[in-house]
Amino acid sequence: MSQFDQINSDAERLISQSQYEQALAATEQCIAQGGISARTLINRAVALANLGDPQQAIADLHEALRLNPTDDQSKRIDQLIDQLTDHAAQVVKDAPQQDGQTGTRSIGGDGETGSRDLASTLVSGLMSSGMGGGYNQSQQGSKLGMLMKLFGSIV
Repeated sequence: MSQFDQINSDAERLISQSQYEQALAATEQCIAQGGISARTLINRAVALANLGDPQQAIADLHEALRLNPTDDQSKRIDQLIDQLTDHAAQVVKDAPQQDGQTGTRSIGGDGETGSRDLASTLVSGLMSSGMGGGYNQSQQGSKLGMLMKLFGSIV
C-alpha cells in the first residue's frame, strides 16, 4: 500500500467516524505531498460537505470527475450529489422570504427575491432530473454545475 493509499484509508476511516476535521487534514496532507487523485478529492469533498463548505466540495467533485474516477468512486460522487441536492433543497425551503415566511416562490423579481427564485428553480431542476445515483459522467458534471450555481445564489 502506498503512502497516499494509507492516508486515504485513514481519511475514509475518519469520515466513517464523523471526524470530518481530521479527515480534511489528512486529505490536505495527501494533496500537499503530491497525492492528488479522484479518491483524495472525493474524500476531501465528503469532509468539506459535512463541515459546511458545499462550494469547495462541489469544486473538488468537478476535479475528481476530470481525473476519470473508478466505478466505485463514481458511485460515491453520485451519493454526494444527492446529499448536496437534499441539503440545498432544505436550505432553500428554510430560507426566510421578505415577508418572514419560509418556502418556495414563483419565478420573477430581482435582488434578494431574484436570487431566491434562482435557487428554487435550480433545486426544482436538480430534483426533476432524478435522484438516487446511477448518473453518467456528463450528468454528474451537469448536476455539479447546477449545484455550484445554486450554492452561489444562496450563500
